[in-house]
Amino acid sequence: MTQEVTRELVELADVARASLTSSDWARLRDFTNRINAHNGPFAERVPPKRREDGALVMGYTAVGPLIMELLPLAYDLKLVVPFAWPDWEEGRQLINSQPFDAATLTWEQTVGLFTALIRGDRFSEGSLAQVFGDGRMPRLMERLLDFAPEGGEAAGM
Repeated sequence: MTQEVTRELVELADVARASLTSSDWARLRDFTNRINAHNGPFAERVPPKRREDGALVMGYTAVGPLIMELLPLAYDLKLVVPFAWPDWEEGRQLINSQPFDAATLTWEQTVGLFTALIRGDRFSEGSLAQVFGDGRMPRLMERLLDFAPEGGEAAGM
């Protein structure tokens, strides 16, 4: 299964990279700069509370505007690729490595982790806020930019 997932990821990541225009790279660079300049939390935990009728309203993670802005940008740039990320054992090992070293990741690994983290938040509320807060997502975004072509046009392989 792992080899199939990796093969699928390589193909999809290569298509995503080839589709990026100079304008797309500029948008990603601008957003990454804003993430890096951000001071303070990217989200906050809203505690549970009781309503007047006695019902308990569960606590939740309220993500900030930068995380909310990332989601449509990531999909618009086609950097969230449809591969079997829950089955990608290599990705799980990479994102949980201590210390997390984005500088050694390939393009495909970077896109795969980016996808897995964004999609994973759908199933584990607050996980995206956590990887923003601990610096892993900003480092992944910086790593994406390492693959930008110097002239700004779509990158060839």
